[in-house]
Amino acid sequence: MRESRYWVMFLASGVLIFLMLGVHMGVMHLESVLGLLGIHLGDPLEYDTVVSRGTSTAWLVLYILLLVIGLYHGLYGLRSVLLEVFHTERANRWISGLVILIGVIAFSWGAYVTVYTFTIGGL
Repeated sequence: MRESRYWVMFLASGVLIFLMLGVHMGVMHLESVLGLLGIHLGDPLEYDTVVSRGTSTAWLVLYILLLVIGLYHGLYGLRSVLLEVFHTERANRWISGLVILIGVIAFSWGAYVTVYTFTIGGL
């Protein structure tokens, strides 16, 4: 029963990734399309635009959520594939533990960089 909840969360995370990456791609790469709608965000690669995104609370939240959801989706998928190959209970414990460790390290680093960028405010 518990594993089916994780599977549903895996599917939901895929949908959320699709939606959040749609927002990200729209803002970062579709300036001409958004310009037709009257939305002008500036060149996404200009220093001032990058700094304003990096110091925006809304973008901070979006980046952290995307990090959490992307890590869960990717690492749960990797764990599922590895558990299909290695069937033993011992392998299950090792693989699950290793995936959790990798997830914690990756989240810590990603969150640190994102929050650090948010707090330096253009320096």
